[in-house]
Amino acid sequence: MRDWFVILGVFLLGFALVLVWNLSAFSTVAAGGVIGGAATSTPPVFNPSSLTTIHTLFANRATEEAKYLNGVYQYADPSR
Repeated sequence: MRDWFVILGVFLLGFALVLVWNLSAFSTVAAGGVIGGAATSTPPVFNPSSLTTIHTLFANRATEEAKYLNGVYQYADPSR
């Protein structure tokens, strides 16, 4: 029976520590604070050259689609 009390006591102690930690973190953030060190500079979210590459890819696709729609390319439909 004593072993169960030890296990329960360790569990309750751990639960209390987690609860205190979470309340402390919440109060820090709610007061406008930062948990850990504040970032001095942030890296860019994306690489602008990748965005240019994607834009070029979609522009080329639009050009090819226009060629199909305008009749520059002839599609041989095998079902006809």
